[in-house]
Amino acid sequence: MKGVLVRVLTGSPATTAGLAARLVGRSNVKRIELLPFHRMGAAKYERLGVPDPLPGVDPPDAATMAAAAQPFLDCGLPLR
Repeated sequence: MKGVLVRVLTGSPATTAGLAARLVGRSNVKRIELLPFHRMGAAKYERLGVPDPLPGVDPPDAATMAAAAQPFLDCGLPLR
């Protein structure tokens, strides 16, 4: 399972802990991969004249990514 970590949408400790709790024991979940949000599409939105859906949102830092991973590790879910 892959999930993008966007600090303002999915990066709260409550959100990641809740997701981890729901995934425990699911036989179809082989591993969890947390992907940090990035700004690579910002120039494309601007070029196309499309409003950026997440203006001013920065990518999460390493500490935020580690904190988001912790609930999955605590539940014994394998991370990639």
